[in-house]
Amino acid sequence: MLVSLLAIIIAGLVEVGGFSAIFERNRETNRISFSNVDVDPRTRHTLWTSIIGGLAFWLPIYAATQPQIQRYNSVSNLRTARKTLIINMFGLMTIMLLSSWIGMTIFAKYILCDPISAKFINSPDQLLPFFVMDVLGKYPGLPGLLVGGLTCGTLSTISSALNSLTATIIEDFVKYYRPNLPDQKLTVLSKIISTVCGIVAFLFVFPIAAVNNTIQIAPVS
Repeated sequence: MLVSLLAIIIAGLVEVGGFSAIFERNRETNRISFSNVDVDPRTRHTLWTSIIGGLAFWLPIYAATQPQIQRYNSVSNLRTARKTLIINMFGLMTIMLLSSWIGMTIFAKYILCDPISAKFINSPDQLLPFFVMDVLGKYPGLPGLLVGGLTCGTLSTISSALNSLTATIIEDFVKYYRPNLPDQKLTVLSKIISTVCGIVAFLFVFPIAAVNNTIQIAPVS
């Protein structure tokens, strides 16, 4: 995933004209603001929404979700769990910074021609694949490898979430009502539950996509 992000960044730098060109185009259109301390909660991106909103978003994920607790329990002791959290923090910050720079690069590339307004694409979600194909489409196979690398990162997150959900259902419900169920049947049942949960999660994409046009629930979608 990191290799894909870096490759897209390098291609964007070559296409747009370097760091300074990307930064200046975003700065001139007020896409960059490091000192916005507006206390109005309706303002989407400010210092306060980043700190308070970020804390409210990330704290429950790392402190109270079953997938994360399962990861903590998989290490040998509390000290190791703390070390993994620190490593994860730097890794997450790196991915977010790289992703933000890719967003700035795409904006700088299409600053005079919005692909959505021009009807080249139908949704903002298609901007990254469109950018990859536009910039690297002349290299057969490379766009697919880069998009595939990004998709792998998403799939790893989804797979761990499905695994945690299945483990919760098995431990808290199935074993509670059927404590004598043999391990072989539990294994088969866990695969069935994981498959069903994956299908249900996929079906939720459609109503969430419809709602997201009106209400911003990007972390959910």
